[in-house]
Amino acid sequence: SSATTPMARSAPAQPAHQAPDLPLPEELTALLPHGMYHVEGFLGQGGMGAVYQGIHVKLKRPVAIKIMHREAGRDYDFAMRFEREAQAMAKLSHPNIVGVHDYGEAGPDYLYIVMELVDGADLMDVIRTGRMTQEMALTLLPQICDALQFAHDHGIVHRDIKPSNIMLTREGRVKIADFGLAKHFDAESSFRTQTGTGMGTPDYAAPEQFDPNATIDHRADIYALGVMIYQMITGQLPRGAWKAPSERAPVAPQWDDIVSRAMQNDPGDRYQQAREVKTDVTSIPLAGSRVRKDAAEKPQAATKPRALASAAAKSRAPLIFGLVVGAVLAVGAFFALRDSGDGRTAGPPAAASGPVRRSDVKPPASPSAATKDSPFVNTLGMKFVPVPVTGGPTDKQRVLFSVWETRVQDFEAFVKESGHSWAKRPDVEQRPGHAVAGVSWEDAKAFCDWLTQRERAAGRLAAGETYRLPTDHEWSCAADIGGREDAAQLPHEKDGKLADVYPWGSQWPPPANSGNYWSEELRPLLAAGKYAFISGELPGYQDGQATVGPAGAQAPDRSGLHDLGGNVWEWCEDWFDQRKTSRVSRGASWDMSDRTALLSSKRNHNAPNMRVFSGFRCVLSAAPVGTSSVSPSPSLPSRQRPKTPPSSTPPA
Repeated sequence: SSATTPMARSAPAQPAHQAPDLPLPEELTALLPHGMYHVEGFLGQGGMGAVYQGIHVKLKRPVAIKIMHREAGRDYDFAMRFEREAQAMAKLSHPNIVGVHDYGEAGPDYLYIVMELVDGADLMDVIRTGRMTQEMALTLLPQICDALQFAHDHGIVHRDIKPSNIMLTREGRVKIADFGLAKHFDAESSFRTQTGTGMGTPDYAAPEQFDPNATIDHRADIYALGVMIYQMITGQLPRGAWKAPSERAPVAPQWDDIVSRAMQNDPGDRYQQAREVKTDVTSIPLAGSRVRKDAAEKPQAATKPRALASAAAKSRAPLIFGLVVGAVLAVGAFFALRDSGDGRTAGPPAAASGPVRRSDVKPPASPSAATKDSPFVNTLGMKFVPVPVTGGPTDKQRVLFSVWETRVQDFEAFVKESGHSWAKRPDVEQRPGHAVAGVSWEDAKAFCDWLTQRERAAGRLAAGETYRLPTDHEWSCAADIGGREDAAQLPHEKDGKLADVYPWGSQWPPPANSGNYWSEELRPLLAAGKYAFISGELPGYQDGQATVGPAGAQAPDRSGLHDLGGNVWEWCEDWFDQRKTSRVSRGASWDMSDRTALLSSKRNHNAPNMRVFSGFRCVLSAAPVGTSSVSPSPSLPSRQRPKTPPSSTPPA
């Protein structure tokens, strides 16, 4: 059939997924086969489960442990299908696929898979930094195609191919991760989507994945591969009537046909095998190669195809070798910059859905030893790095900031243990790894008090070390404007006074992915009648999030902090003015588009008991600052926490 010009469709709005409470690392250790695995911490959460870092006790081997709640399955044979698919994935022994070691049941509520723990970053990290080059793409894509072809040959289709599921080791090796949506297929029995489940990530999902009656096969992966190729070489997603890659970036024109063919709406018009994509990708002239005009215009004789192919391969060999070496060096440079803090990479694996990165440096045992490259990690998996403070009550004192905003999973652990009254907002995304929204200043203070008691009981804090909210001036120091403001002034006196100073610099409008603000991803929800209170917009701006996003989804700043601009307003310790009726919050949020609201010096303020779209970020310091206007939070229960989470899901 004749190919049609593909057009990326708008992804339908997805229903908010209310995930059950996740077990803490010590709880999951108790749920797993006795003595086999020790769970060390939480890594990330995705649509189909959560991932923890652990160790195989006998083998002393680091592993990633993914759990899925039985409620993730909408049908009675979910456990049976899970077992069948885990067995199929365990057979995918390939150097470019994350290995599966074990699977089983973890208590009455969870199923688990133990996987290889990859030391590296995901491809989205590289794309987001702007360090992805055409030469890197030419080296990495053949590995991706090989892995997909291997999986497809074994009857497995991934269904969620995207950059965050493509891991990249420090040696430049690709590892496809998270077959959590994978399905087994064969010539006799194809599978269909279930309504509302297994759709994959909308921007990368093939058109047939949005049709509950459509038959899905491996060609859905090829469509997603086409989307990912476009993003790798242009830095943008192909949305709407997208331009050809060579019109968006200075890349070889051959990419245009590759992407167009991979992204055809009709599966029959696409590449039929991943190896075909690899063939066309590897035929793109390498950097420095030249095609003679007469050779390009004159057809070669067909009598000696093998000799011609051999000669072509030999002529390309030095270039291929140089390209591979160059790409590996580029990958090494990416990791060197990331580890030094100069590279702008994605934040914690809170948004990740597969086995993610493992640090080379063991986290310090105490806050006093924390550095930017080696954060202090508490019992909830929150990470803290030192931020220099100049001026104010904590002048030159050691203050550690959480690298990301407090997550839903952190706050729910507090609610579960303390009995604090709070409920999730139903109108924004609130998965475990997302920044918690809809908390008052009093809620945030109570969390900090509880966390201090909890960490002291666990022997993680010294007597004088305290979790609290940052002061307004400390927040300014973290935002790199503390030296330009008067620490002695009240927040209302400094509100919006630094013109044209934004978290990303001085440019207006903000470049893509500068922070989670109003974006084109929000427009379909507005068109559907949601969020009538939003009036402004940032036309053309994209940040990958429609509403509240995962904590740390945006790249870190120079101090190693994520999302100081956007996502949720962050409560601070201070009163806004001398009337002492409202508390300060900083940083703007996902619905903001006004030029003044996005200034680094902008202050918002609300009554302390008001639950708006605000969240918060904890700091850890040697001594408390100010006094709380609320009563102390409930003490930790004297009894031990249950080793297994309750089987019922508490109300959202």
